[in-house]
Amino acid sequence: MKAIQLNPTSAHANYRIGWIYNEQEQYAQALTYLNRSLQFDAKSAAAQFERGYAFKKLERYAEALSAFQQAVVLKSDYDSAYYYMGWIYNEQKNYDDAIPNLKKALSLKRDYPDAHVELGYAYYKNGRQTEAIEEYQEAIRMRPNSASSHGGLGEVYYGTRQYSLAVNACREAVRLDPNNSQGHYYLALSYYALNNRSAAMEEYRILQRIDPDRATKLFNAINK
Repeated sequence: MKAIQLNPTSAHANYRIGWIYNEQEQYAQALTYLNRSLQFDAKSAAAQFERGYAFKKLERYAEALSAFQQAVVLKSDYDSAYYYMGWIYNEQKNYDDAIPNLKKALSLKRDYPDAHVELGYAYYKNGRQTEAIEEYQEAIRMRPNSASSHGGLGEVYYGTRQYSLAVNACREAVRLDPNNSQGHYYLALSYYALNNRSAAMEEYRILQRIDPDRATKLFNAINK
């Protein structure tokens, strides 16, 4: 703050304060300083990226996309901006736009397990199951202790009726994170599909404790 007091028109000082507020999860305050930074340096890709990040956290997705798009115009190799655009498109169920952005992120940064996970999810939702499995497996290769990656793989295996493989993936997910509700949910469904109803019921009881909404969804899925 002292730097701002000494030079309130410093783009860099305003950017740094905005970045700090993002780190502190104070996103509205971050935007105040990041917008001010861009008033003094309209070509700052970093400031646009941080704006996008703040908007994303505030679930203001249209504004986040606009900021990330401006960031990659200013810096064409901004891998994280492409990743977050892909993430937002997935959130909006716009998988056709998610896929190229996530592939672009991975072309710029090969060691990017989060991008592989999001690309796997987009492929799966787009009906490209084989590619989805490959992306989740690559994410696991890079980060074997990621419960969410194993849980995502389990979901794809369940969706493609590979129930034994789904059980293996989901069991690993819940071993790594006993509160991973995705893993418990698809583990229960897979057990049920394999006629292991007692094991499915045990997963349902766990979900009742850690994620009641998903437990209700499971109950409805099994009893429809």
